[in-house]
Amino acid sequence: MSNIHEYLVDRVDVHVLGRDVVKIDLVYLRGVLHVEAGVAALLLQGTKTAIELLQDVIQALDILQRALELLVRLFLTGAELDDTGGLLEDLAALTALGGDHWAPQVQKACSELGIDLSHARTITGGTTSTYLYLMDEQGEMALAVSDMEICKKITPAYLSGHLGLLQNAQVVICDCNIPEESLVYLAENCTAPLFCDPVSTIKAEKLRPILGSIHTLKPNRLEAELLTGIPIHDEADVEKAADKLLAMGLRRVFISLGGDGMYAATHDASYWGENLPCRMVNTTGCGDSAMAALVWAYLEGLSLEESVRAALAAGSITIESPETISPEMSEELLRQRMT
Repeated sequence: MSNIHEYLVDRVDVHVLGRDVVKIDLVYLRGVLHVEAGVAALLLQGTKTAIELLQDVIQALDILQRALELLVRLFLTGAELDDTGGLLEDLAALTALGGDHWAPQVQKACSELGIDLSHARTITGGTTSTYLYLMDEQGEMALAVSDMEICKKITPAYLSGHLGLLQNAQVVICDCNIPEESLVYLAENCTAPLFCDPVSTIKAEKLRPILGSIHTLKPNRLEAELLTGIPIHDEADVEKAADKLLAMGLRRVFISLGGDGMYAATHDASYWGENLPCRMVNTTGCGDSAMAALVWAYLEGLSLEESVRAALAAGSITIESPETISPEMSEELLRQRMT
């Protein structure tokens, strides 16, 4: 492993590009990571705006440096794949890697997890997709910024060159970091069930043209509101939103509700799942592990109720680990938590 001091942040520069956009330069020994983020997507509950919080970060670089190994998470398109913890086998990722020092680390991590990256696209001069988050003292994500620009290279032309791999898959998992036209290509050409994670309210808009082709969708409360136009205030609203999504052609929908658990529905069944008791250390990665568990449950032939219990169990395992991918994750532990 490279010397961690090579990645310690030396300076954070914040540039307000406009009312709605902030550019952040993380300057460290190896170079500069440029990130642009919509202010609207970074606003937190409370009185501080994203810009004010980022200014606080600049004044607290010592905290950033001590916590860097926990704050930097390399994020692949189809992030659910890296949170399986050994639950799934014969995994392959169609993604894009940069020509930077992060790419070999992603390749090494995926190799250790059994994820085949031999079909991945390498972009010379590109920057491997990167996700940076700050946690509060309770382990909740307080702020996150990301650089997913390289995901634009996951084009329909690239995917079409691997159509055989896609057609022979038991399940295809995607998220909305890739271009809308690539999502349309997958929807129109994949014969395997398509599992989708909207990722964010902004990127969820890309799913509108293909909602009728998606087998399983896992939105959160805000993403479900956006896609349906139904404000969610109570359980009845959640059920209405799920019904509307199913009416658009979805086979299954799992709405994650944070502290309120998860609601799942198909055209002939529904189930409310409560969160499991757990010790919260780090919430980042819970949604990805929940999606991985939903894929695992589908391949295991489990019922809707069992699928929800699997997703919540995976989230409870992940939330107890300081790492985004819990080293404790296993099928045996997952089944124990489900009971």
